[in-house]
Amino acid sequence: MRLLAVLAATCAAAAAFPHSRPPFHRPRHEKIDVAVIGAGPGGSSTAYYLKQFGGSRYDVTVFERNDYVGGRSTTVNIHDDDDYPVELGASIFITENYILQAAVAKFGLDLVDGDFSDPDPNAVPLGVFNGRNFTFVEVDDYSVEEAFGIDPVLATYSTADYVVGQFLQWYNPGVLPIADLSALNAASNLTQATGQYATGLYGNSSFVNVLVSGATRVNYASSIDDITGMGATLTLSGSGDYAVAGGNRQIFKKMVSHSDADLKLETTVVSVYRNNITKKWDVTYWKQDDREIKIKSFDRVVVAAPWYQTGIIMDVANPPENVPYRELWVTIFTTRARPDPTRFGLARGEMVPDSIFTNDFGFTGYTAAGLPQFLSFNIVDYLKEKHEYVYKVFTYQNLSDSDVRAFFANGTKITWTTRKFWNPYPVLSPVTDFGAWEVADGLYYPSIMERFGSCMETAALAGANVAALMVAKDGTNTTAIEL
Repeated sequence: MRLLAVLAATCAAAAAFPHSRPPFHRPRHEKIDVAVIGAGPGGSSTAYYLKQFGGSRYDVTVFERNDYVGGRSTTVNIHDDDDYPVELGASIFITENYILQAAVAKFGLDLVDGDFSDPDPNAVPLGVFNGRNFTFVEVDDYSVEEAFGIDPVLATYSTADYVVGQFLQWYNPGVLPIADLSALNAASNLTQATGQYATGLYGNSSFVNVLVSGATRVNYASSIDDITGMGATLTLSGSGDYAVAGGNRQIFKKMVSHSDADLKLETTVVSVYRNNITKKWDVTYWKQDDREIKIKSFDRVVVAAPWYQTGIIMDVANPPENVPYRELWVTIFTTRARPDPTRFGLARGEMVPDSIFTNDFGFTGYTAAGLPQFLSFNIVDYLKEKHEYVYKVFTYQNLSDSDVRAFFANGTKITWTTRKFWNPYPVLSPVTDFGAWEVADGLYYPSIMERFGSCMETAALAGANVAALMVAKDGTNTTAIEL
């Protein structure tokens, strides 16, 4: 009741005065208060680049309802042991992720190889499974060419290089801020078409339907006909697989720390309303340990989280489009056993690949061998001290304990399990209008970038772009801005 009374008083005060007052022009030396809601990659980047681009002119407060910085980039400790962290969500980044790579170098973070190195000399790196058998198995560097021919491989590299090249132009000095994401001509044909568009680019429908579709299911939980051409292409772009020792979220923790922002963890934002008296945004929030309702006014607000998942009441005439997000489960578990090959249509004694992509099974329910439907199945680590493999499985449904055991021979002991439900990224359907970065005067939404491509780097780039838009609005010359 107390919360409702506060909200009612706030709304009444805002409605009591008309919108006809002349705009308030702030002296350049005066501080600008900015609220960033969400400490994931986008919010952390916004706070960091406001400091980089605007210096001490901005007083930033970062609100985060979780007890950590990083958002969907987070870890869980295997066996609840700090010595064994494993990524729940965003696991790797690539050489061309310039913001992440620059942050790692600047903050002195240690990189590790993002690929699992199997101690078994007979290990098979990759396979694509269709619910009955493997339609592709990678045994060496030439497996793709032998299975599909050299032409689609060359076409893939050519297309990916072109897309990455266009994307990397955004990092050049003077390019930011990008005022209108929808107007980027270089991306238009790939964001407006489905992944089947890739068939024409790669020149081999089997290659697209098996390997490219397998990659899109791993990266975006979408089959090739259910994702944009841009999303399909991004899954195959770039070089190198990197991760930060101890968890990628350390990048974003360092960004917030170097932004000099006031970080409020375990703090829930309840509402964001435009105050017609002060022409500022009133943010109502409460700290979860004391639950005392507070209101603070800000000149700018950045909603750096999926708008309709925040649960925040926001006074906006034209809110962003309600974009559906994928519903995904990740199950991580440990066991000393390797998967039973007969469950995957292999003969006894054959090696099940360490990483398994999937194509659409073409049926619902369980496979003939009793496996649950899954998007990907991976060995992500080997704990030498415990002689255990660490597995990560992505699925649309929650896996029961019996579902987990179904991948192995009868009687296999699963030694530790954790599960997490995610709304990790939007459904990447064809799009022509991404929406506005600035939803209302002084209210920004970097997550429009997620429909272009959803990963740690694009979220960080969106945060940097919002920071550039803000400082440009305040009179800063952005021609020298460089990431």
